[in-house]
Amino acid sequence: MNGKTLQTLILCTLAITCMEASGWSFNVDFIAPLTILSPALRDIVFIGASAGAWLAFAAVFNRRVIAEHTRILAIVSIAIIGGSTLAAFFASSLSSIPLFSCALAFSIIGSTWIGAATILALCQLKSPTLIAFCLCASLVLGTLLQNAFGGIDPNVRLIAYFALKCAALALSHTLACAFLSRTAAEPPRDLTIRQPESFIVASNPAFLCFFTFAFLSGFTLALGAVEGVPLNPSSLTPLGFLAAAALLLAVRKQTFVDFVSKAAALTTVAGLLLAISIGSTKIAFLANVVMNISNACFSMLFMLCVTAMCERNPSGSPAVIAFSKLPQAIGICLGALAGHAANTLSAQHPEIMALFLSGMLVAFVALCFAWISRYKFTDIIFDIQPLQKSESNLSAHTAEGPSIEQRCARVAAEHGLTNRESEILVMLAKGRNGKFIEDFYTVSYNTVKTHVKHIYTKLDVHSQQELIDLVERTLI
Repeated sequence: MNGKTLQTLILCTLAITCMEASGWSFNVDFIAPLTILSPALRDIVFIGASAGAWLAFAAVFNRRVIAEHTRILAIVSIAIIGGSTLAAFFASSLSSIPLFSCALAFSIIGSTWIGAATILALCQLKSPTLIAFCLCASLVLGTLLQNAFGGIDPNVRLIAYFALKCAALALSHTLACAFLSRTAAEPPRDLTIRQPESFIVASNPAFLCFFTFAFLSGFTLALGAVEGVPLNPSSLTPLGFLAAAALLLAVRKQTFVDFVSKAAALTTVAGLLLAISIGSTKIAFLANVVMNISNACFSMLFMLCVTAMCERNPSGSPAVIAFSKLPQAIGICLGALAGHAANTLSAQHPEIMALFLSGMLVAFVALCFAWISRYKFTDIIFDIQPLQKSESNLSAHTAEGPSIEQRCARVAAEHGLTNRESEILVMLAKGRNGKFIEDFYTVSYNTVKTHVKHIYTKLDVHSQQELIDLVERTLI
């Protein structure tokens, strides 16, 4: 390990530690008050702000924005976080539901770029082993810092929340920009036409898995909460060390990501089984500890998968992060709602509570058998084709021999292309980009994208350059 890599490792570890530690204040000072005052409004604000922030991030975060406006984006993020901190301070004094709602929304929106920057900074480590070590160390340090938040004054905790967010951004911003500088100069819309298999889609099965585990994380966070405040993390300090040991053992395996996913699933089943045995306080506490170990495994699984997918194609990294964070946020919110419902059932109807947990266990096991067992995260990651550099002359067709149109007609006939797909094939073979095809045929971008996907599938190619090579090899 050289000096630069060591410096990157330290900066990433400290940045993620700050994010982990600030999470406790977020739960206590932003989420818990609305849980007491207006649970429905809490869910609406949480899901609405998360969905809006990440969808906007995916829609507008192109290379030009990255290159020219990252400093402004950082300043705006800090200003919004500062506004959320002030809103939370006045809301706690006035017990104002509108102020608490604004504080929660601003905190989520302001944390969007900070959260993305920490993930992008982590991509700079490149080595899965170093990323795993960074995540282990951050989890342990973050848990220890959370212990300090348990008994401090709420106003001091809010100041610490703001300081930790600023520190996380300061530590990760430069590294994130350095990673994003590797994005291609070509607009993402054209890149998705030229190399669609280099870009991940929102329907990727990994995102459903992220939603499922996030739901369980939210459920665990709310289970046993008192007045909306999660259990004090001081009792869960060993959690970080246990998760770290498990992951360090896993990174010795070639398929360590799949190993972590199986560990998360196994500990989830064990935690739910223990939670069903609600007759003993000690068993209930143990169930919470086991479920928190599952959450730690999921957090590591999430970061390892997202960083690996971003590394495969830096130009598609904003979309990968947005598509990953959105189901995670929705899953946590819905899981927390289920957790609070379970708390109510536990106090009033223990038998129904046991049936509720049993239903969750059966549903999760069924999902594991029917869906999770069909996919491997390593396959999902490596199915993303590394982005190839754009050729200066994609068509590169000589004037001798059959024309491009004749060759394309032969290819279309051999592979069963439709008339419109045959027309677009000619455009692609001539090196035309997606914008040109949109304007020429007066169709939407999504229509062009769908046609290109069908053409690539029928021709068994993965990029526009491979398509051109196939056309040029075709004999008439």
